[in-house]
Amino acid sequence: MCLYYFANLISRVICGAFNAQNGLIKNSLMDITNATNLPKAYAYLQISFMLAAIIGPIAGGMLSQPADRFPEIFGRSELLNTYPYLLSCTVSVVCASIAWLLSLPLQSAPHRSRHFHKIRISSYFNTKFLT
Repeated sequence: MCLYYFANLISRVICGAFNAQNGLIKNSLMDITNATNLPKAYAYLQISFMLAAIIGPIAGGMLSQPADRFPEIFGRSELLNTYPYLLSCTVSVVCASIAWLLSLPLQSAPHRSRHFHKIRISSYFNTKFLT
C-alpha cells in the first residue's frame, strides 16, 4: 500500500509492463470462435478495453482520498487517512475478483487450439542458434 500517488503510479506502470493478458485473451477468443465471427469478437474486445480506460480513471479519481472528500462518511477512518488511495484500489480488486469468480465456471477444459502447431523447442533452438 502506497502512501503517495507517485509510488502508486510507479507500481501500476511496473504491473502493466509485465501484464500479458492481451495475448491470452486473444488466444482464448481464437479457441471459442470460428473464422466467421472472430473479427467481431476482436471488435468487442477493444470496446471493453476502451470502456475500462474511461471508467477506471474516473472511478479511481472519485474514490481517492475519501477521508478528505467525504469527511462525514470516512473522516474518522485512520486507515483511509493513512492510505488515501486504499479505497480506490480495494474497489478495483473487488470488481476484478467478482469478474474472475463469475467467469471461472464458464472456462472450458484446456485444450490445444486449432491454430497451434507443434514445434519442438529443442529442434527449433538447434536450427536457429546452433547451426
